Amino acid sequence: MSTQIAKPPNEKLLPIVKAVEAATGIRPRSATIIRWIINGVRGVKLQAQSVGHKWYCSAEDVRRFVDAQGVASGATASAMNSELAAINHELESQGF
Repeated sequence: MSTQIAKPPNEKLLPIVKAVEAATGIRPRSATIIRWIINGVRGVKLQAQSVGHKWYCSAEDVRRFVDAQGVASGATASAMNSELAAINHELESQGF
Protein backbone atom coordinates (compact mmCIF):
# COMPACT_ATOMS: atom_id res chain seq x y z
CA MET A 1 0.00 0.00 0.00
CA SER A 2 1.41 3.40 -0.92
CA THR A 3 1.23 6.55 1.15
CA GLN A 4 -0.40 9.61 -0.41
CA ILE A 5 1.08 13.01 0.44
CA ALA A 6 -1.24 16.04 0.62
CA LYS A 7 -0.32 18.95 -1.67
CA PRO A 8 -1.29 22.61 -1.27
CA PRO A 9 -3.12 23.91 -4.37
CA ASN A 10 -0.89 27.00 -4.90
CA GLU A 11 2.36 25.22 -5.85
CA LYS A 12 3.83 25.90 -9.31
CA LEU A 13 3.85 22.83 -11.54
CA LEU A 14 7.00 22.13 -13.56
CA PRO A 15 7.95 19.34 -15.96
CA ILE A 16 9.05 16.44 -13.73
CA VAL A 17 12.76 16.54 -14.62
CA LYS A 18 12.94 20.30 -13.93
CA ALA A 19 11.07 19.89 -10.64
CA VAL A 20 13.47 17.18 -9.42
CA GLU A 21 16.47 19.22 -10.51
CA ALA A 22 15.14 22.35 -8.77
CA ALA A 23 14.50 20.44 -5.54
CA THR A 24 17.61 18.24 -5.39
CA GLY A 25 20.22 19.65 -7.76
CA ILE A 26 20.38 16.37 -9.69
CA ARG A 27 18.83 15.52 -13.04
CA PRO A 28 17.73 11.87 -13.19
CA ARG A 29 16.27 10.35 -16.33
CA SER A 30 12.57 10.90 -16.83
CA ALA A 31 11.99 7.11 -16.77
CA THR A 32 13.32 7.02 -13.20
CA ILE A 33 10.97 9.81 -12.11
CA ILE A 34 7.99 8.17 -13.82
CA ARG A 35 8.83 4.97 -11.93
CA TRP A 36 8.71 7.01 -8.67
CA ILE A 37 5.27 8.32 -9.73
CA ILE A 38 3.77 4.99 -10.81
CA ASN A 39 5.46 2.44 -8.51
CA GLY A 40 6.76 4.59 -5.68
CA VAL A 41 9.72 3.85 -3.42
CA ARG A 42 9.35 2.29 0.05
CA GLY A 43 5.59 2.67 -0.20
CA VAL A 44 5.62 6.38 -1.10
CA LYS A 45 4.78 7.71 -4.57
CA LEU A 46 5.88 11.03 -6.01
CA GLN A 47 2.75 13.13 -6.47
CA ALA A 48 2.43 14.36 -10.07
CA GLN A 49 -0.19 15.21 -12.65
CA SER A 50 -0.32 13.95 -16.22
CA VAL A 51 -1.35 16.49 -18.84
CA GLY A 52 -1.61 14.81 -22.21
CA HIS A 53 1.49 12.63 -22.40
CA LYS A 54 3.61 14.80 -20.09
CA TRP A 55 4.05 14.66 -16.33
CA TYR A 56 4.22 17.70 -14.04
CA CYS A 57 4.89 18.20 -10.33
CA SER A 58 6.21 20.93 -8.08
CA ALA A 59 9.63 21.19 -6.46
CA GLU A 60 7.76 20.98 -3.15
CA ASP A 61 6.25 17.64 -4.25
CA VAL A 62 9.78 16.36 -4.81
CA ARG A 63 10.99 17.67 -1.42
CA ARG A 64 8.08 15.93 0.33
CA PHE A 65 8.84 12.71 -1.58
CA VAL A 66 12.54 12.86 -0.62
CA ASP A 67 11.68 13.67 3.01
CA ALA A 68 9.23 10.75 3.10
CA GLN A 69 12.00 8.46 1.81
CA GLY A 70 14.20 9.61 4.67
CA VAL A 71 11.50 8.82 7.20
CA ALA A 72 10.91 5.40 5.62
CA SER A 73 14.61 4.53 5.63
CA GLY A 74 15.74 6.42 8.73
CA ALA A 75 17.95 8.73 6.63
CA THR A 76 17.77 12.51 6.44
CA ALA A 77 16.97 14.44 3.27
CA SER A 78 20.39 16.11 3.27
CA ALA A 79 22.14 12.74 3.58
CA MET A 80 20.07 11.39 0.69
CA ASN A 81 20.85 14.45 -1.43
CA SER A 82 24.56 14.03 -0.69
CA GLU A 83 24.41 10.37 -1.66
CA LEU A 84 22.50 11.15 -4.86
CA ALA A 85 25.01 13.87 -5.76
CA ALA A 86 27.90 11.43 -5.21
CA ILE A 87 26.22 8.81 -7.41
CA ASN A 88 25.53 11.41 -10.09
CA HIS A 89 29.18 12.58 -9.97
CA GLU A 90 30.41 8.99 -10.30
CA LEU A 91 28.13 8.35 -13.29
CA GLU A 92 29.26 11.59 -14.98
CA SER A 93 32.93 10.68 -14.44
CA GLN A 94 32.27 7.39 -16.23
CA GLY A 95 30.63 9.15 -19.18
CA PHE A 96 26.97 8.56 -18.35
